[in-house]
Amino acid sequence: MRGFKLDPITHDLVLQEGDLVEIDGIEAAAQEIKTRLRLWLGEYFLDLSAGFPYLQLVFKKNPNLFLVRERMARVIESVDGIQPGAVVTTTLDNATRSLRIVFSATYREGSTVRGTLTQGAETLPTTTYLITSSGDFLVTSSGDFLIAS
Repeated sequence: MRGFKLDPITHDLVLQEGDLVEIDGIEAAAQEIKTRLRLWLGEYFLDLSAGFPYLQLVFKKNPNLFLVRERMARVIESVDGIQPGAVVTTTLDNATRSLRIVFSATYREGSTVRGTLTQGAETLPTTTYLITSSGDFLVTSSGDFLIAS
């Protein structure tokens, strides 16, 4: 597995001397897992079926956290090079409406990929895309509107 390195805080592409930094192997797999778990269902306007259904499964009354962990394990195991048997633990904080996710999985050469991330109200997608019948799309972000063709 290969990819471009993302900054772990801002999730922006990392540049080194003006060039994109490439990653591969277990580092790329770990980054891909976090990227997939950070994406909310319906957030990516080119594929509304991509992403994890946080609103439907987690941030609702009486969520089934066993089901959430099972679905997250399947997302992790769908990453190239990750073996079956991913372990996911979750801690739901109702007061802050946030979910702490800790995962562990085995990469193809036997190395272990581990990671932690938090999803919650502060990580809700804030950009909405509306596609017009002509194929143009309107982008709204924090109250700003932009028409792009």
